[in-house]
Amino acid sequence: MLDEIGCRFTRVAALPLDESSQMVVTHDRDGAAEAADYLLSLGHRDIALGTGPSAYRSAHERTAGFIDALSQRGIELPKDRIIEAGYTFESGVAAAEKLLLGKRRPTAIFTGNDEMAAGIYKVALRAGINIPRIPATPGVPLRRC
Repeated sequence: MLDEIGCRFTRVAALPLDESSQMVVTHDRDGAAEAADYLLSLGHRDIALGTGPSAYRSAHERTAGFIDALSQRGIELPKDRIIEAGYTFESGVAAAEKLLLGKRRPTAIFTGNDEMAAGIYKVALRAGINIPRIPATPGVPLRRC
């Protein structure tokens, strides 16, 4: 429809759906695996995961990529270290309250997006946790088709 009325657009999606010149494809699984590798390279082993909504393909792909990468390196992510949340600031706050305000804090948290990461940072600051010690790494690479 946008083509028909002469409106220029770019679509962002996990799968190529349109003309490649109008498409940016996310590589959610690969990006999450890269984040896991990065956290492991820093020496983190007690890692938590704040996922997006399970009904979202991006959340499923990021979760699978992250968990698979850890598993390939002999690290199993305990269920209590996986918090399903929304892709919102508020859900990041809720996830962080579960993960950071308990007795056993993770040394790193991977989140589904920037909004969730911001919520985690807010709770960390409020709790007096040194931010560089909790590197939330929400970015997932975008690539042109």
